[in-house]
Amino acid sequence: MKIVLILICGLVLIAAAVVAIGALLPKEHVASRSASYRATPEQLFALIAGPQNWRPDVLHWEMVPDAAGRRLTRETTRNGETVTYEMLDSSPPYSIKRRIATENLPYSGTWTYLIQSGLSSCAGSSHWPRDSDQGLVAPGRLAGSSDRNSRSVRRTADPNLRYPDVHNP
Repeated sequence: MKIVLILICGLVLIAAAVVAIGALLPKEHVASRSASYRATPEQLFALIAGPQNWRPDVLHWEMVPDAAGRRLTRETTRNGETVTYEMLDSSPPYSIKRRIATENLPYSGTWTYLIQSGLSSCAGSSHWPRDSDQGLVAPGRLAGSSDRNSRSVRRTADPNLRYPDVHNP
């Protein structure tokens, strides 16, 4: 009986520590990263703005009709999460700005992608997509939510991922 009481107290202490650490984390954040690819701005733009079925975590991607004329897309991940995104601004082939349009999620975010062409010592040209994320994590749901939001940022700017028709240096 004493061992069970010690285990229960230990679990309560761990849960309290997780809540305390989560309460200390900032609710808003801004993250920025860049990577280079041997691809044209048009190829990178099409990959970021188009269907996301090249991403291993996306099971289904579709355009969603909107009565207000907004450009909406919906993606369903392999873990069953469905999120709708709105394209706020698009200047092909150099910039895209989108946000999470699904309401009542424990997180939100806006992503701005800036694609700049440049030269490198490799054959061909390299282009740097710049991915900036501004997000908000709802209070009381910090632990799982910030992880999902962070994963969303990494998915499009990781130079180690292999994208179709785009060659990494």
